[in-house]
Parts: sequence; structure tokens; C-alpha cells
Amino acid sequence: MDVLIISEYPLICTTIRNTIVSICEDPKILACSHPQASKLYRRHQVKHFWSQGAPDLILLDTDSKLSSERDIEVLCSQLYTGSLFEKGGRLVLLGNDRKLGDVFGLECLDKPFSINQLREFVKPQLKYVREVDLRKLAS
Repeated sequence: MDVLIISEYPLICTTIRNTIVSICEDPKILACSHPQASKLYRRHQVKHFWSQGAPDLILLDTDSKLSSERDIEVLCSQLYTGSLFEKGGRLVLLGNDRKLGDVFGLECLDKPFSINQLREFVKPQLKYVREVDLRKLAS
């Protein structure tokens, strides 16, 4: 299970990381801020970190102090279309920006969220990733 968490808030990154570790075996988790995420492909960090060259699950926090709303829309578009790095993972939004979720047809976990809400939200995402992995193995 390969996960990318894009958020400027360390508490959110830590909470998500701990939740995923508690329900998933041996995940590879990379957390970064919005500006860092747009530069990941340049540093080839993604290909070195994940064996498939792209994460299975991308959690994008739509709240930011460092990036404008437009910058986050562009980043979301790049992640959604696969122009930032190989498409293959599932993109999920964290925050209260329902408009952005509606534009791309993405799931959104509203903030603030509890650990239990996060766990219940992430479990189906992990199930989806496992199904995709099984299909890759079968082909």
C-alpha cells in the first residue's frame, strides 16, 4: 500500500499516517506540503519511493496557508489527470471544498474529522486498492 498525503498541517499528516498504519500492513507513506507535491516528479522522489512510480492512494488536503485556492485546483487537476506523475492511484480530498470535489467527481472527507471517521473513510479506499492490486496480479 503506497500512500501520498499532501497537507501543510503536521497533525493531520500524523493522524492519517497512524490510522493507515493501524489498519494496513507495511504501508509506504510519504507526506508533503502542497508546494512540495508539485515538485515531486522533478526530484524523481516518487519513483524512488514507490515501486510502481505512483501511489495507490493520494489524500489531498484542500486547506492551505501557503497555496492559493487556484494553486490547489491546478495541483488537483494534475493529480487527477496523471500529468504530475503516473496515474494509477485513487485521489481523495480532505477538507470542506465540496466544489472542487464536484468538479472532479472525487470523494471528500469533511474537516474536522475524528479518528473513527477517518478510519471508516480510509477502509473502503484500502479495499479499492487491494482489488486493483489483485487485478494487476491476475493479468
